[in-house]
Amino acid sequence: ADGAAAATLRRTSNAQPAIFAHSMAVLACLAEEGFLVGLPSLDGRGGSNSCSGGSRDVSSHNGDGKGNVGLLMGHSLGEFSAAAAAGCFSLRHTARIVRARGESMQRVADGFCGGKTAMVALLGRWDSLEKAQELCARAVDQSGGKSGSSRIDESSAMVVCEVANWNSGTQVVVSGSKSGVDQAVALAKAEYGVRRAMQLDVSAPFHCSLMAPVEPIVRRSMEKEVVVGARARLHAPMVMNVDGRIEEECGRVRDLLCAQTVGSVNWVACMNTAVEYARQHGERSPTFIELGPGKVLKGLIAREVHEDPVTGTKPHVLSVGTAAEVDAILLQAQDEGWLGIGEDGR
Repeated sequence: ADGAAAATLRRTSNAQPAIFAHSMAVLACLAEEGFLVGLPSLDGRGGSNSCSGGSRDVSSHNGDGKGNVGLLMGHSLGEFSAAAAAGCFSLRHTARIVRARGESMQRVADGFCGGKTAMVALLGRWDSLEKAQELCARAVDQSGGKSGSSRIDESSAMVVCEVANWNSGTQVVVSGSKSGVDQAVALAKAEYGVRRAMQLDVSAPFHCSLMAPVEPIVRRSMEKEVVVGARARLHAPMVMNVDGRIEEECGRVRDLLCAQTVGSVNWVACMNTAVEYARQHGERSPTFIELGPGKVLKGLIAREVHEDPVTGTKPHVLSVGTAAEVDAILLQAQDEGWLGIGEDGR
C-alpha cells in the first residue's frame, strides 16, 4: 500500500488487526501440516480448541528440537497472539479483543493534544531497565511535567515520557507526549551516550501512562469474550512482557495482558527467561521461531542471546512470515523429522 491507503493501514486501529491476522494465517499454515506440536488446532470455534500464534512481535520456543512447542512469548501486540496460541482465548475472541484494543488506543492518541505524541528508539548502551527509567524521569522533570499521569488533556502542558520497550542491551524505546520524548532524546544524546534516535512510524504512544484509559476497555473486552476459566492451564507456558516471568494459568495471563497496556515490554528479561527455561529442560541449543511480518525479533534474539556456557552453541532463530518461508520451514521440518506425524500417518 502507498499514499492514503498506507496512512490508513498505519493507524493502530487498523494495523493491530491486520498484523494479528497475518500472524494467525502463518501459524495456521504450519499447524495444518503438523508443525508446532502441542498447540490446539486453529479452527476459530472457540475455547481451547482454537489458537493463534505469532505476529511480527512473537516468538515461540521449540522445546525439544522436534517441533514441540516448549514456551510461547510475544512482543506487545504479539503477546495476544501468543495467548491465543496457548489456548487462553479462541481465535474469534482474540480478534475482537485486538480490534477493541487498537480502536481505543487510536481514540486516546487522537484526543491528546491533537495527536502530539511520539515513540523513539534510542540506540546506545542500556545495561538495565532502570537506567532508561532514570532518563525518562529526568526528561519529564526538566520539562516541568508530571510523570506517570493518566489524565488526557487537550492542553500542551502535560508532559509524559516513559520506557515503552527494553528491547536489547543497545536499544530502548521511549513513549509519551512529543515534548517529553523530544526532551529525552536531547538528554540521551548529551549525557547517556546515545548515538542515534529513530522516530517510530506509529500512530499512538504505546506502553505509557497515556494509554491508561485503554486498560479497562481491554479488560472489559476480555471479560465479554472469555470462554476458558481463569484457573485453566495453558497448552504451553508463556513468558510475560511486563516482568519476564513464566505463567501457566489463563487468569494470570489475562491480568498481565491488561497491565502491559501501560507497562514496559521487558523483552530482555523475556529472552533470558526463555533461554534459561530451555536449558533447565535439557535443551542447550533451543530453536526460536518468529511468526508474522518482519524479522525484528529474529535479529534481537540472534544478537542478544549468547553462546551456551557448556556447549558453546547459540540458539537457532527462524523467521516465518511469507509463503516462501512457510514452504521452506516445512521442507526443513520434513527433512529433519520435526513434523508431528503419528504412526497412522496423520
